[in-house]
Amino acid sequence: MAEVIRTRRMLAAMDARMLADIGLSPGDARIEASRWAWDIHPSPRHAGDRDLDP
Repeated sequence: MAEVIRTRRMLAAMDARMLADIGLSPGDARIEASRWAWDIHPSPRHAGDRDLDP
């Protein structure tokens, strides 16, 4: 969980150019960075064609 917190803080600190380099918009980064630390499943918006149901 500490790693998730650390990486989401790093994501929140990135500027628009850095986010564009990794394929994220500033809005997408804000959404990801604001998720709870225990919420580690991919968000439905970025899940693509994967089935998230068990």
